[in-house]
Amino acid sequence: MPEPFHIEFSIPPMWETINGIRETISKDERVRNQGETLVNATVMVASELLENAVKYGFHNSDMPAVQFALDIGQDEVKIIVANALSPGANLSRFREILQAIQDSRNPEKLYTDRLLEIANNPIPGDSGLGLYRIAYEGGYNLKFVEQDSILTVYASRKI
Repeated sequence: MPEPFHIEFSIPPMWETINGIRETISKDERVRNQGETLVNATVMVASELLENAVKYGFHNSDMPAVQFALDIGQDEVKIIVANALSPGANLSRFREILQAIQDSRNPEKLYTDRLLEIANNPIPGDSGLGLYRIAYEGGYNLKFVEQDSILTVYASRKI
């Protein structure tokens, strides 16, 4: 049985802070004790979610930092990332992708289909590929809550 633990960070919304979180997670003995597969998946998922928060988040005096938490329990790993939303933020594409992931029994197909779409029609901007990658390569389930101009994304995976 894994030893339950919790780590939490409040980080400035800057790209260079993401590397520090990656290193912290990958070097933490409590995470490493879960095995290389889970370590790699957890680092990747944390990176993707933090990158989205930095790239698409809105940072103001009410929430100047990105909130990050990692919980490893007896039978589940949870990653939580929260960031402020810009006024009038449009999350329709984000909702569509998460709904497709939640409805699918085959995240690999969603991921490879999206890769083909991007290869055949490369359009700059939001590809959504990271969210599909979390579901397929990481084996994590995704959900989110949008409340009071804060977006909180939850990623979870059974151990």
